[in-house]
This record gives sequence, C-alpha cells and structure tokens, in this order.
Amino acid sequence: MPTITVRNVPDAVVRRLKARAERNRRSLNGEVVTLLEEAALAPPQDVEALLAEADSWFTGPLPDLAAEGKRAGRKYETAREPHPGGAAPPGDPS
Repeated sequence: MPTITVRNVPDAVVRRLKARAERNRRSLNGEVVTLLEEAALAPPQDVEALLAEADSWFTGPLPDLAAEGKRAGRKYETAREPHPGGAAPPGDPS
C-alpha cells in the first residue's frame, strides 16, 4: 500500500484530527485514511440539482431587504424626533 506524507499541517488541524480519531476509536493515521477515503470515494455533486432544490425552497418572491431596512430606519428616526415643546423623549440623553 502506498504511503503519503503531508507536510505543514496546522497545529489546530492536528489537534482536531486527534480528538476525532479518539472519539471514533481510531489511530490518527486510521482517521486520516478514513477521511481521505470518504472524500475520494464520494460521488460528485450535481450542482444543477442542488441549485434546483434550493430554488424550490422559495415559493414566493424574495423579501426586499433594502426596503425593509429603510422602513426600519424611518421608524427609528421618527421615534427619536423631539416631543412637542422641545422636551426630549424619555431615555434620550440629548
């Protein structure tokens, strides 16, 4: 069986691989081989099918987030307008 050497693996990745190997009761090498097998043997993803599925999640028009933000901003500014007579609204430090 061939051997692969992997260099410059970040410490955080090694720590997570070791923890994962321990959870799965495997050696570090066994865990890495398993992950490589899963990645290499996984069927290729059909991007068009994934996009079609995502499109099916939205049955109506998408919300206009910019307009919603503008409305929320107007509500905020209206709430901050001074009261008649010049008194500041309660809780307004200005």
